[in-house]
Amino acid sequence: PLVIGEGNTGYNIKNEDFKAININYWDKDKFGDEAISRRKTFQSQNIHLAIFGTITDLPISTLATASARVYQSGNGQPYIGVVTINKNIDYSKPNSDLYFKSILVHEFTHILGFSRFFFETYYHNIYTAEDKYGINRIYLNSSKLLAVAKKYFNCNDIQGVELEDQGGEGTAGSHWEARILLGEYMNGFAYTEEQVISEFTLAVLEDSGYYKANYYTGGLMRYGKHKGCAFLQDKCLNSYKINPNFENEFFDTLSDGNSIEASCSSGRQ
Repeated sequence: PLVIGEGNTGYNIKNEDFKAININYWDKDKFGDEAISRRKTFQSQNIHLAIFGTITDLPISTLATASARVYQSGNGQPYIGVVTINKNIDYSKPNSDLYFKSILVHEFTHILGFSRFFFETYYHNIYTAEDKYGINRIYLNSSKLLAVAKKYFNCNDIQGVELEDQGGEGTAGSHWEARILLGEYMNGFAYTEEQVISEFTLAVLEDSGYYKANYYTGGLMRYGKHKGCAFLQDKCLNSYKINPNFENEFFDTLSDGNSIEASCSSGRQ
């Protein structure tokens, strides 16, 4: 059976349940029946995931949202997803086309299964632990991800890769922690440079059991590479003094004692 879910809920398909999905492409009164019928059509064409888009008003700080709305009840593999785009996105930027595409790729990846809901409900590879400063952090520790992280950071002691712990329910736990993976396309905050699809996200998707990753797509991340275990554990700033491990990673100039002036970035631009 399929289930439809929003947030942390899931239940068996019924036509009336689909009315809440707010997709206008199909007759809402028949959406459940059509979804099951079209699932057979998708599978006969070797299509395993359908993504639909909507454009609407969202809070100014939210560029887009996405979630898997219909998924397999046994292993949680996504079947139908929805991306909602903020119609007020600024298209006047010189790189707006690339920027918009990167937003879509980011949101599609949430639908593929990169979200706290999947980590907690189906993967069971998310946990919380105190760091060396006594602060609770969120980590992922799936097998392929740990192998990638140990090699990338040159740290055999790594127990998990840190997830974002700020930004509210839609951000925390569903994105990489920018302090250790700045420039990765699954960071939770808008980034002005071209973002990288890294081997970290590919490993997580492969660990889900739904996909086989082509790691040639990754390999472009440079931020923090081979920096060792201390890079993962330490603060980047202490009393406005740069930790040497973070020099030339995302800044190398302090404008004064109260603010940071960005001048060197993870994208080397």
